[in-house]
Amino acid sequence: MTPSLTGAIHVCLLGDDPVRIMTPALDPALAPREVVLVVSPQMQERAGWLEAVLRPRGIQVTRWPIADAWDITGVRDTLLHHVIERGGEPLILNASGGTKPMALGAFDVFRGLGRPVFYVHPVADQLIWLHPDDRGTHPLADVVNLRTFFEAHGAAVEAVAGTQGVPTAYRELTDTLIRHVARFERPLGTLNYLAGSARGEDLFSRPTGHTPPGFGDLVHLFAEAGVLRPVGDRLQFKNEDARFFAQGGWLEQHVFSVLWGLKAERPIQDLARGVEIVRHVGGAPVHNELDVACLADNALYLVEAKTKHFEKGEGAEVVYKIETLRELLGAVHARAMIVSYKPLGEAHRRRARDLGIATCIGEEIGWLREQLRHLIPAQRGR
Repeated sequence: MTPSLTGAIHVCLLGDDPVRIMTPALDPALAPREVVLVVSPQMQERAGWLEAVLRPRGIQVTRWPIADAWDITGVRDTLLHHVIERGGEPLILNASGGTKPMALGAFDVFRGLGRPVFYVHPVADQLIWLHPDDRGTHPLADVVNLRTFFEAHGAAVEAVAGTQGVPTAYRELTDTLIRHVARFERPLGTLNYLAGSARGEDLFSRPTGHTPPGFGDLVHLFAEAGVLRPVGDRLQFKNEDARFFAQGGWLEQHVFSVLWGLKAERPIQDLARGVEIVRHVGGAPVHNELDVACLADNALYLVEAKTKHFEKGEGAEVVYKIETLRELLGAVHARAMIVSYKPLGEAHRRRARDLGIATCIGEEIGWLREQLRHLIPAQRGR
């Protein structure tokens, strides 16, 4: 059984993975009074990201610089000096991050001085005691939210479209669209285009012009749900949210709604759709939008929801985008899925599979709940 560690000092080896430093630091059962970051020159920026997460939560943050993350002797000497200098303070080593030489050198110092050492399992989301090794394990609390998770990875949340459930009328309309993919695939493309053309205070679309079979039935469904109304040869949308819904936001909201319904059986701790984030690369802001983002058992799940037809090259762009964001915002702690009402080329689906990205395409959306249950385990790694 894990003893009470409240008020201890976590000495953490900083590398590319901030999650295994952040989750034990924010676990109420561990609650350190201070986090010491062992930082190489290459990790100074990441240290700043973690400080911005920990300090507002009342945790003091100190840096112990090291000259070379690959010099085991230098790491050992630096840590030995600092630990001895701290005297009898309750220092505990979190050996989860950094390079292998950092971990080995730090472990030698702490074990040699009889100080405790733990490791956070990257998959099982639990703390494992390495020294002494008779303390067992500790499942980490799921207290991190999406905003904090992104901040630890250097991304700030600028806006969130929704964190609450989807209106009943919209859910019923979405269910109809999903049951009749073959019937509404083409007319939905036309509706997407017209919704995208609606601008100004009145939100009138361009003239409908020539429309594919089934378009009239589709408009009737959206009108019954209160999304729009036909006015002559144009469509008028109820408001900006309704226009977004008609332009394809309905699928984003459907994914969100299914995940919302899984809260009772999956350890989902935070969930949002339409999340706008900004990162700074080389001093310049880079903006991205995440269709649906979910945290479960301290792991990130990203879902890209698409209703548009993939023109030449766009399928590859979607796969590249979600793979890049998964690596930047979570890496080993992140998984991703592409949900598309329209077909995704076999080459792009194969590329997604090779990258470990799940896909749910066309009529498969009818089984989205089961696919998301498979994507998000009841308990990660256990």
